Amino acid sequence: MLQHSRTYGSWVLLPLLVACLFLTAGSAEGRNPDLSYWTLNLSESAAPTELGEADFNQEIAVVGSTVHVMWFTHDKDVWARYKIFYRRSTDNGQTWEAKQLLFTNDDLVTDVTYKRMVVTGNTVHIALDYYGGEGGSWYGVLGYLRSTNNGASFEAIRNLFTASIAWHVYDVRVAASNGKVTIGFRNQANGVADNQYYILNSDDGGDTFTQRTAYSTTTGSGWLVSDLQRVGDNIYVLYTDSYFFYGLQYSNLYLAASANAGVNFTSTLISVPSSNGNHKTGTLQDNHYVPKIAGVGNNVSVIWSGLDANDVLSVFYRQSTNSGSAFGNAQNLSNGVIPAGKAIEQGQETLAAQGSYVYSLFLSTASNVYFRRSLDSGAGFQGLQELTAAASTPYIAGGWWPVMATDPTDASGATVHVLWDWPAYCCSRNGGATFTKPDLVTPYFSYGGSLTSGANRPYMTIGPDGKVHLVVEARYNANSFGGYGDFDIFYRGFGPAPGPSGANNGLHLFSNRDDARYDNMQVPASSYLNFTTQMTGEVWVRPSPGGNTTGTTSGIQPIFHKLEASYHFAYALETWGTYGGGQRKAAAELTTTNGIFWLNSSTLVPDNTWSHLAFTYDAAGGANNFKLYLNGQLIATTTATGNLATGDGLFFTGYYGIWDVAELQLWNRVLSQGELAANMYRARTGSEAGLNAYYTFKNTTRDITGHGNDGILMYMEQYMQQNVLRSNNEGALSLLLLMD
Repeated sequence: MLQHSRTYGSWVLLPLLVACLFLTAGSAEGRNPDLSYWTLNLSESAAPTELGEADFNQEIAVVGSTVHVMWFTHDKDVWARYKIFYRRSTDNGQTWEAKQLLFTNDDLVTDVTYKRMVVTGNTVHIALDYYGGEGGSWYGVLGYLRSTNNGASFEAIRNLFTASIAWHVYDVRVAASNGKVTIGFRNQANGVADNQYYILNSDDGGDTFTQRTAYSTTTGSGWLVSDLQRVGDNIYVLYTDSYFFYGLQYSNLYLAASANAGVNFTSTLISVPSSNGNHKTGTLQDNHYVPKIAGVGNNVSVIWSGLDANDVLSVFYRQSTNSGSAFGNAQNLSNGVIPAGKAIEQGQETLAAQGSYVYSLFLSTASNVYFRRSLDSGAGFQGLQELTAAASTPYIAGGWWPVMATDPTDASGATVHVLWDWPAYCCSRNGGATFTKPDLVTPYFSYGGSLTSGANRPYMTIGPDGKVHLVVEARYNANSFGGYGDFDIFYRGFGPAPGPSGANNGLHLFSNRDDARYDNMQVPASSYLNFTTQMTGEVWVRPSPGGNTTGTTSGIQPIFHKLEASYHFAYALETWGTYGGGQRKAAAELTTTNGIFWLNSSTLVPDNTWSHLAFTYDAAGGANNFKLYLNGQLIATTTATGNLATGDGLFFTGYYGIWDVAELQLWNRVLSQGELAANMYRARTGSEAGLNAYYTFKNTTRDITGHGNDGILMYMEQYMQQNVLRSNNEGALSLLLLMD
């Protein structure tokens, strides 16, 4: 399904997190190693001259072939000082120019729920808020950074609004449509009920702005703005007023809508009453900005979380077909639909809309990513779908901070992409009816706290060619590099795997636990990889000494495996031996409905030499139905029972050991010893009966069968030349880096 997109410069891996960061001057200052050819560290290289400062608050936009990324950096020497950086690629994420420092300020507001950047044509617009004044006379300032040459350079900061003394600028968000730009911000003083949300509109690319008022009030307190969106001349602002009564908080949710580019706004109360009649809207944004408003033409949809009439925290949806002038009834998307015992994680719900499709995405407190879709522009929604895998499935069983995007190459809106915090990815190309199984799309990032590993606040956008571009805040933990690095901003771009090309026809894979490097090709689950009663797995392999194993006391090194639970493989072809010493012996492993079965031979798989390994299994084959072959010769058998226990787990080639691999084939039938011996030196066409997946590694991880089981590379894997398909498979190998 996916293919890496090679980037050049400072290549690195990511760390993963599942909660918001509290950045201080005492945060980690270590640098991150360069561990990936496919995922780029945009903010800092591994060079010792780097400062090792914490980077966060990333945003990404793609227009044409230019990828724009901005982020914040926390000065490690001055507690309150922050910087804003920008970096671009003009060739669709393949190569990147040097980063640009745009702004530094000791009182820059760094709220991670704002949206500060949009790009219209060749103009980059960035809005930010900071504090001005001296001697305690603080006042909020709305600053504006602009590039009119597609990000090649930026003008000096221009202040678009300066508040009165002791007044603040909050809730900065930027939106654009048809080349017109809208900047929204809230102006309020602490402890003062006066509160207004201003709109600055520009129809001339940011040369001039016209100020409008979306709402203004002197009642309530705790006013917050959740989202700002613009669709043509329709401008929408989603906001709450919160107030306390006998220690209880109540929040009314409003949508301010303008159909004439902000000349006039009308606010509508859209939240619903709880059991006592008060409206109790939940958290608007959960330490991460995601869209809460989606508009197509004059249709506008809104999503939020809050208490329903029975005081159950729920995800609500409401729709207007006349640019926000009037709304239909609220729909409860979660209550009575999500499984019993699950609760909503408020603030992470989000929307996307295109054509007649409206997609909703929300999260449970147990990290389940849920999806519901509408086929009729939001009038009604289809049933609940969980996109995360079963609870026992490593890496993809849960997620955090899910994001979603429709595809500009599909005008119907039937293609939708979803990403969450490992980062893991899946997509649908039939209007959300079915999704690909989730797949990891970055290396393994590390987090040293009590939380599970993850990445902070992933963002994703889809280019005009359908390529997926993502950025995430993360770090590595590599013992050989001093332990944990600081948090940096990492980028990856990926799309469909290309067709076979060139002379390379193998893959080199390296692993080392101390370096935190685990070269692998990864493939998401599919019906073609989930075998039940019969299968054959075969591969040419050239082992080298060393590499990662499955445990500190285990010398097992899987060459390929299907991971269904922690250290439980549905099937694996591997080598085994004494941990840390000597050459290893051929082995295979199965997990069936009746248990785990090992097939350990006493035959060595020689280092630095090409060997052909294969195993077969037939659930109805009787005694000795699990067989292992080396170079076409049967070397071990055992009896196993039950059907193969395959599910949503990921398929890996590599991650363990140090290998050169070629001609990886998975079959849904048992190949005889004669078939294996007769054909192991011959390339397949991909159309052979029973061949479910086939990887030639001819400068691609495409599944040559056409079944769509394409792989994605993660670390520093290298395509290479090999000659095992000749009648004489001797000769030196020439490792060649793929330079695509």
